[in-house]
Parts: sequence; structure tokens; C-alpha cells
Amino acid sequence: MLFKSRHHSVVQLSVTSKQDVLHTLTGAMSLLRRCRVNAALTIQLFSQLFHFINMWLFNKLVTDTESGLCCHYWGAILRQQLSHIEAWAEKQGLELAADCHLSRIVQATTLLTMDKYSMQDVQNIHNTCFKLNSLQLHALMINYHCAPDEPYIPPELIDHVVAVAENTADELARSDGREVQLEEDPDLQLPFLLPEDGYSCDVVRSLPNGLQDFLEPLLQR
Repeated sequence: MLFKSRHHSVVQLSVTSKQDVLHTLTGAMSLLRRCRVNAALTIQLFSQLFHFINMWLFNKLVTDTESGLCCHYWGAILRQQLSHIEAWAEKQGLELAADCHLSRIVQATTLLTMDKYSMQDVQNIHNTCFKLNSLQLHALMINYHCAPDEPYIPPELIDHVVAVAENTADELARSDGREVQLEEDPDLQLPFLLPEDGYSCDVVRSLPNGLQDFLEPLLQR
């Protein structure tokens, strides 16, 4: 009963957190649209938000080994919650930003819920979890908590998956000048670019009466 009660509480917390995240994202989008923020700037701002969600969840998954999150049960719940964020992003025209910056946590939760019990699964893992480096794949599988009716992950499968990632994802990261590390970087390693057009002053017409008089003293200064 204690086990069930604990999981029920965590599920309720997970649902509440999802609602809070969607509420925050919706509020941010409403504010940006109300202030007529440039569309390209809006995409960059939400890329930062999606990256933070990805970083926080992913790092929790791979570093907090006592939480029990590395299992099929929680992988399925997290994947379901992420799907709500992806659906929200699609409605806002931000599906590409969400797909890019949520990719690692999405692939991590997919790994937790997919078959990984025989050497025949190695290629499918590699094709599905290509964004994860060798350290991340090793941590997710070595810390995986099997359900009572679930087979264990063979050590030789883990070794093979890690070896493949060392020759693919790790090499790609190094070629891009990135360090192969377990945790996701809190900072999004992309330059913040100021677009040259698409601002409100380019599209707003019919200025309200009195605005010119209000601005005249400022213009004279």
C-alpha cells in the first residue's frame, strides 16, 4: 500500500507539474504576442525554455540513481507528459524548436520503454537513440530498474550499445567541438541572434491620436 500510495502521489505531482509547465509556456506566449515581439526572437526564447525542460529532466534521470526513475513505468509517464508539451508547441508553430531541443529527453524515455533484452535490439536502440552519447546510454541502462516480470538487460548488450555510440554520437560531438559528457549543459550552446526585420514598427499602421504629441518632447531631447 505504501508503494502504491507513493507512486500515486508522484503521478499526481507529475500531472500537476505538466499543467504548470503548459500554463507557464502559454503565459509566456501570450505576453510575447501581446507585446508584438519579433517572431524569430520568440522562437529563440522558446528554444531556451525547451532546452531547460530537456536539461532538467534528463539530468535528473541520469544522475539521481536513488529516485527509481530509470524504469519502464516512469519512462512511459514522462513520455506521455512530454507529448503534451510537443502538442502545445505544434499548435503554436514551434514544433521544430521543440523537436530539436527536447530530443534527448524524448529519446531517453523511449529507451526506457523499448525492448533492450537481446543483441537483436542493439540496432533498433542505435537507430532510435542516436542523439545520446556513450556515457548517457551507459548510465540509463546500467541504472535501469527492471519490473518484477521484466527480463534483465544483458551486460554484453550494454557494452555493444556503448561501443556503437562511441563510434557515432561521440565522434560527431567531438567533430562539432563538443565535449562528451553525461549531463546536459544548462546553457544552450547557440548564439542569440537579433533579426533584422519583422518588428512591430514594420507592420503597425494608424498610430493612435495624441501619440505624436506625447513623443515630441522626447524627440526634441
